[in-house]
Amino acid sequence: MPSTAHKSVTPRRFRLAPVIWLITCWALLTVGAVGAFFLSQTHQLNAPIVLKGALQAAETPQDLLLPAHIPMGEFLVQQGTELTEGTAILSFDVKALEDRQKYLQSAIMISSSAQDCLLNQARLEEYENAARDLEGTVRLDMQTALSACRLQHQTIALDRLELQQQLQQLRHRGQLVQQNLTHALADVSGVERESLRLRMALVALRFSAEEQVLELQIARQITAQDSALVDQAKAVAQDRVTLEQQLARVEAYLADPHLRSPAPGQLQRIRPLPPSSRYDDDIVIAQLRIIQDAYHAQAMIPAARGSALKVGDSALLRLAGLPLTAPKVPARLTAIDTVPGQMSEQGQSQLTLTLHPDQIDAPLWRDQVIRKLELMNGRSQVEVILPRTTLAEVISRQLPPGLADLSWPTTLAAAFAKQTPLLPLGDVAR
Repeated sequence: MPSTAHKSVTPRRFRLAPVIWLITCWALLTVGAVGAFFLSQTHQLNAPIVLKGALQAAETPQDLLLPAHIPMGEFLVQQGTELTEGTAILSFDVKALEDRQKYLQSAIMISSSAQDCLLNQARLEEYENAARDLEGTVRLDMQTALSACRLQHQTIALDRLELQQQLQQLRHRGQLVQQNLTHALADVSGVERESLRLRMALVALRFSAEEQVLELQIARQITAQDSALVDQAKAVAQDRVTLEQQLARVEAYLADPHLRSPAPGQLQRIRPLPPSSRYDDDIVIAQLRIIQDAYHAQAMIPAARGSALKVGDSALLRLAGLPLTAPKVPARLTAIDTVPGQMSEQGQSQLTLTLHPDQIDAPLWRDQVIRKLELMNGRSQVEVILPRTTLAEVISRQLPPGLADLSWPTTLAAAFAKQTPLLPLGDVAR
């Protein structure tokens, strides 16, 4: 009889060699990635680029305006004067401003009176009595405005009176007709009497309908006239708001009757105007040359070499006139403009670099550079030194925008993961 005993199966041994091989490969890849990262950060592909350029202070011209309707006085400083912020450049004509102030104050008073007169006819006489105490042209202007208001109310009253008289005349005719028919009714009888009564009823209906038409016309006229008065009063009030705004502006200029410098700079291009000149619009009276704290350096570079640069790159500048041992001034590339070349089909690129002397670390050299720049008149020669480009920067600029922002270890790890997918350990063991 055959044996049915269970045959023992030799257990499958776990193969350690593939796991060690896999760990070794990943260790080598990691070491290679780290080495590539440090190599890309330290390895420089090109030599420093040295260019010749011109340096000048960053400046902004700003127009100085003579405000509209503000009378010109006189200039208090001469052309070419160095100004600080708030320096009085010219004065306004104070006498003309005071006259304008008085005129606006009287115009506002007259406007208020005219508005109240339109809405409150009962106060018209009160305003007319008060106008007699005023003097000169103000009294004449007030009396003219009140006379116009009185005339308007009289015109409205006459229009209403005309319709009221028509209504009274219609009622009077209706009463006479009814009286005549009533007297005639006493002298007739029978069918003629009934016919006369019917006629009386029809006449009463006709006169009643005509009276209703006139009453409706009077009501519409009163509504339209009152609405016109309200609209006219609103227009007067709106005009007064404009006058009040002008008065506030004039009083502000009277509080400080000067045109002042908005920022430190040099006064240029003075435009002489006759005293008391005023214009309906703001006009340019002078120009202020505002010197900024930054300086711009420009240099030319072949377009082929300029394509490897980008805005924000750092650079160093050596200023002419300083000792060779003076520190180089740090700067940033702020613009790259393509200029068609006359000697080469490839063209050239114009680099604009902005420097801030305050960024020099050494205090003594920083003060010396600042003094040098403050004494600079116009342009000065400068040597532009573009540092070497590392391999990391070259690769970063070739990557798509989404990958360019990632850190190098993350980028490399993502690349390795994409190229070398992980295998399950079970598959490796088998």
